Order: sequence, then structure tokens, then C-alpha cells
Amino acid sequence: DRPKWGILTFLLISFFAAVSFFNWHKFPFFLDIYYHINVMRGFDAAGGIVDHAFWELAPTGNIHLCPPLFHLLLLVPYKLGFGIVSIARFFSIASFLSLLTTLSFVTNRLFSPKTGFFVAAAAVIPYTFFLKLTITIPVSICLVFILLAFYALEKNRQIACPMLIACAFYTHLGIPWLGVLAFVIYGLIKKGVFKQAVKAVLFSLLLAA
Repeated sequence: DRPKWGILTFLLISFFAAVSFFNWHKFPFFLDIYYHINVMRGFDAAGGIVDHAFWELAPTGNIHLCPPLFHLLLLVPYKLGFGIVSIARFFSIASFLSLLTTLSFVTNRLFSPKTGFFVAAAAVIPYTFFLKLTITIPVSICLVFILLAFYALEKNRQIACPMLIACAFYTHLGIPWLGVLAFVIYGLIKKGVFKQAVKAVLFSLLLAA
């Protein structure tokens, strides 16, 4: 049965991806992505990472509301010559698909392929869940890092785990703290994991500082 559930999960995610790309022209659904693209273009103009929008509120500029990792990801296709609208559409679709794939992968490996399929199916059913995570792309990317960090914790990957949590902090300001809380609660509930979970959190905070 394991291969069957893996194939069904692959077909489910592939179908969802096909439907999303078929509706390519409808993305993005909200203007949030264009704020991030403006920040990315600021990075490009400055020749590197800057912590304030120097093109706003002269002469000092406006402090960025979002950490730089997502903007660096946006910068890659921009420097390769892709158009701004195409970049916005691609990341709007790819962010949720990445989260869906990661969610399925983690539940598949930690529990069973059958669980991975039903978790993926449950994630694609609510349109509001899809819509929110398509609009708030950094949140989707941040959740991908947190899920992978949990997987790394379970597999005793002592370097990968804090690095993934740190990546979450470089993607969003608020969501990683919920991830930290989840790690601490998980460490308290599961016997023998607390020390390792706290170490991973503390190390990630040092990396993100």
C-alpha cells in the first residue's frame, strides 16, 4: 500500500499544480507581493541588502517590515531577466505548492504515506487556507522551514534543525516565534527531546541575531 499512497499524493499535488498554472493569468490575488518586489528592486539598486526603504519617506527612508530572505529569492529571477508580473505570479503559485509538498513529505516520512496523502488532501480543500498562504508568501516559506526543522529534529540532524529555524527568522518576523513555542511544547510533551529542542532553538536565535 505504501507505493499506492505515494502515487496518489504525487497525482494530487500535480493536479493542484496544473490547475494553478492553468489559472496563471489570475495571479497574484493581492498587492502584498508588489511591496516585496519593490524591496527586492531596492536591493538591486543598492547592490546588496539594505534594512530600510531608502526610496520612501526621504531623507531617512522607511524600516523594512520583512526580513531579507524572500527578497533575495525574488532577486534571482529578476536578475535573470524575468518580468515583474511573471515573478509575482510564479512565487504566488510556487509558495503554496512548496508548502503542500513539504507538508506531505514530512508527514509521509514521520508517520506513513497514507497519512501524508490525507494531510495533503485536507490542506487543499479549504479555499481560504490556499488564498491566505498565496497572498502571504513569506508565511508560506516560513512554514516550509519550520516543518523541515521538525523533521530534522526527529531525525537528529543537530546542525540542519537550528539552521532551518534561523532561515524562518530571516523570512518572517512573527511566525518563527510560534514555531519556537511549538518546539518547546513538543520538547515538553515528548520524552527525551526537550534538551535537543531547546538547543536547536537557542542556536537558531544566535544564527538569526
